[in-house]
Amino acid sequence: MKTKGFFLAGLTALVLAGCAKEQTGGVDNNATKSYLTVELAVADPLSKTKTASDNRLDGTVAESSVSQAVVYLVQSGSVKAILSVNTLNQVAHSGYDDGYETAVMEASVGEGTYDVYVLTGSSSDPCGFSVDGAWDPAKVLEFAAASLNGVDNASNTAAVDNAFRMFNQHDASDHGKAVPTVTLTSANNTTANPAKSETVYLDRLTAKVVASASASFKVGDSIKSGDFASATATVDGTMPVTAATSMYMQQQWLDADMLQLTTPAPQTYYGFVNNLFTGAVSPYSQIETDSDGYVSVAVNDLSGKIIAAESPMYVLENAPVAPDTLWSNTTGLIFKVTLDAKGDGSNQTFFGYNKNSEHFLTLASLQAEYPNAFDVFDNKNADDTDDDAANLADAESLLASDVATFRAKTKINVFENGQMYYTHFIKDENYKVYGVYRNTWYQLSVEEIANFGDDIPGGWNPDDPTENPNPDTPVEEDKLYIKVKILVNKWVASPSTIILGQ
Repeated sequence: MKTKGFFLAGLTALVLAGCAKEQTGGVDNNATKSYLTVELAVADPLSKTKTASDNRLDGTVAESSVSQAVVYLVQSGSVKAILSVNTLNQVAHSGYDDGYETAVMEASVGEGTYDVYVLTGSSSDPCGFSVDGAWDPAKVLEFAAASLNGVDNASNTAAVDNAFRMFNQHDASDHGKAVPTVTLTSANNTTANPAKSETVYLDRLTAKVVASASASFKVGDSIKSGDFASATATVDGTMPVTAATSMYMQQQWLDADMLQLTTPAPQTYYGFVNNLFTGAVSPYSQIETDSDGYVSVAVNDLSGKIIAAESPMYVLENAPVAPDTLWSNTTGLIFKVTLDAKGDGSNQTFFGYNKNSEHFLTLASLQAEYPNAFDVFDNKNADDTDDDAANLADAESLLASDVATFRAKTKINVFENGQMYYTHFIKDENYKVYGVYRNTWYQLSVEEIANFGDDIPGGWNPDDPTENPNPDTPVEEDKLYIKVKILVNKWVASPSTIILGQ
């Protein structure tokens, strides 16, 4: 489902000529040299499914600019030419924003009609296609999470300013269903009379996710009571959860109506939340256990892993087929929120008890409510009764020296400097499934934190280590703790309101 704005920002006319085949094998040196132009434009302005909002947001210049591309001419399922485009000049086109065109180039192919496919982001073929070899639009592209603010590697970038990877739109819209073609005739044998292809409508391969607090952002009533009556909060940013590192070059659908997308599986993901997730590239928390229970419950160093509020995060298309939408394969976010418990700017550390259901500003106030809370330190008076004062002193000493061990020993949630974490899996409201789709802008506006979050990214269960989030946890059964309004625009519109924590 596509709309006009978040695709390429204007019509791009690529005037191609010059034998730009990258492989020598299969090239017919006696073939007629033909000249052609290929036009690239924004995707279909009409979505195949009505959205609840007509709001649209344009992509930035850096997200929309094209400076290099590879054009594949395909006939009868065989690649007939691989053409490189290295230089484009900005030109005006009626009815579109500014676009681009290249100098005339030639293609050493015979007369006939060819399907036209375009992959932007570089002028060399990253897919290993060969002239006269089979064409496979379901080629799997591999990417590496070089940084959490973009998905790229040295040879095959997906979300780099002015060089976003884009490919032919392929969905149920009128433009997405048709494969653009170009017909070469004997008249197209000079640069003065190039053949003109049908317009190629492009999708960016990535989704764009931007999270921020709404203008009406508030702390929910379930938090603002007792010692927390004056609490305020700030949405600091997000971290990706289960972001994909590979995708099909062209969208692949399981049904004729192009409503159920499929993406490569199994694959490696990045942004897992604790050590129960194998293959984690950037775990945000670390839970250690042994036969007796918890050994350590820690927040890892998050330096360089937090995407600041209002800053874009680019992730690859990822849509697991329901009902197999699990923590291990569904793309989401962890929100980092700072709760200023007193509302005085101190960002005081506070504590959760009884499965994080009750909260206290100090260990002393927690012990006053639950005298046996620190009996695990096993200090005794002369009469063999519990020495609560000594137990409290030991608890405060361990907290100061080793928070991770303190959590494990006491089974108390520790919200260091007021930092809380909320896990949220992204649901695409256009397709009504959990998942992220290419060329879609997911604008997440946090309207409310309705309840206390987790003290470590991904959460933990103080009473039962076996119940911590793991790869088999279904996303729909996960507890949700913040209220999020989603707008997806141009990049594609998909508004929804989600209440988390109720």
